[in-house]
Amino acid sequence: MHSVVHIVEDDPQYSNLLKEMAEQFGWQCQVHTDAKRFTRNIPSKGILILDLAMPDMDGIEVITKLKEAKSELMVILNSGMDESMLLCAETLATSNNITVLGCLQKPTPLHELIRLLEKAKETKPQTT
Repeated sequence: MHSVVHIVEDDPQYSNLLKEMAEQFGWQCQVHTDAKRFTRNIPSKGILILDLAMPDMDGIEVITKLKEAKSELMVILNSGMDESMLLCAETLATSNNITVLGCLQKPTPLHELIRLLEKAKETKPQTT
């Protein structure tokens, strides 16, 4: 059994699309459309697909909360924003000892999502 994939994405249709894509390849997924609610009870392990642009709490704030929680979640950053913003978020996360599996721009290509999820099987999370 694979680790649980947590999808933090404010668009319910898009989060369900990501869920369906991952479940096609045997991943168990949980969708979280409210980032603030997700950060109240951050899982200690698994994979997190994180949207950077959300209305009440953006992905950068979620990354900060992951650090505070000392979570070992491995992160896939996902956004329709400019690639440079994804790279900045990746730098912030890795500098805070958060394992980033990669960055995806929306619309998310299925093969890239699956490649990054498979990468998680061989990656050991960073610890603080």
